[in-house]
Amino acid sequence: MKSNDHQKLNFYRKFYQFQIMQSWNDELYQAAQNFYERFLIYPNVLLSNPFTQSQIDRIANSEKENHLFDSAGEAPDDDSEVRFSSFCRESFEIDFCYDTSIDHPEFYLIFGEEYDGGDEDNDCAPEDPVNIQAAFDSETAWIKG
Repeated sequence: MKSNDHQKLNFYRKFYQFQIMQSWNDELYQAAQNFYERFLIYPNVLLSNPFTQSQIDRIANSEKENHLFDSAGEAPDDDSEVRFSSFCRESFEIDFCYDTSIDHPEFYLIFGEEYDGGDEDNDCAPEDPVNIQAAFDSETAWIKG
């Protein structure tokens, strides 16, 4: 195939930084809205340091009795730890991926046209995903963990 035969793919990336990790969910939602305003498309990947993602897991798990519910409206078991793999709203779904070269609490939101979700061979997929629903600021977001 000649180099001019390659189809141009859509790829957008924008840098962000969590200001207050306790508010990661609201900040991520606002960043996704900002991304949409800039590129007219929602991101489908959040790329951050593994420590940043562990902080998201820690915060969400510590407050899950108030925020997390499964699809039947039930809270997860008190002793179960949930590891998140994506953040979903009605308009978009953002898969969490990590890159050790990114500093905590920085992250990139990315839209990649050819991205088809995480799988077991990359840094985007948990071993046993479960669907968790999270309610933040009286709106509902789906988080797969």
